[in-house]
Amino acid sequence: MSNLLSLTNITKSYGEQQILSSVSLELGRGDIHAVVGESGCGKTTLLRIVAGLADGATGRVYLDGNDVTHLPPEKRRIGLVFQDYALFPHLTVAKNVTYGMRGKTKSEKEHTLERLLAIMNLPESAMRYPHELSGGQQQRVALARALALDPALLLLDEPFSNLDPIRRQKLRDVLRDLADGQETTSLIVTHDIGDAFKVADYITILKDGAVVQTDTPANIVVNPANEYVERLVDM
Repeated sequence: MSNLLSLTNITKSYGEQQILSSVSLELGRGDIHAVVGESGCGKTTLLRIVAGLADGATGRVYLDGNDVTHLPPEKRRIGLVFQDYALFPHLTVAKNVTYGMRGKTKSEKEHTLERLLAIMNLPESAMRYPHELSGGQQQRVALARALALDPALLLLDEPFSNLDPIRRQKLRDVLRDLADGQETTSLIVTHDIGDAFKVADYITILKDGAVVQTDTPANIVVNPANEYVERLVDM
């Protein structure tokens, strides 16, 4: 199986402070890959570089075999779900989800909307507004909006951090269903290794901007690369 995303020697500094140091990783098609680390380790910066939202980095970003290192975000076919959801409060769920679907007919938009709201278990929510939804429902609307653009890759920034345990599990189920049923490839950054273990096929652990270990959850538990990983797994 060929890789959908390849990062090669990604390095990023702000002034004299190095945020990322020669980070390389690969995502197979249909995989969920979690980048885990403590606050300040560089994981969100890495996500922004993949999305094309952070400049000044060195290294290469390849998507579906193409070098997209210098392409703007709108040319990368990447869907991004922000930690704060970033929904438009004055628009209905339907208009939020279909907002970026330029060049589509009305019937195409309606079909996509119906399909995605069914996947997100929100079939009756099209005419509701964000403030009428729970945090978990808003998160799923944000996810539907990202998927409406038919992205090659889905990026999620701390998707579980604002959710209670029940809604966290529901979102994990949705992401796994997308990966297993529709072969959606996702890159997730999270500080919570427990969430990563429960949803990811592969995990990359960052410390001080450098990769400490990349492996399956099971292998990380059995063969932690060092004491830092071992402590992280035991938390």
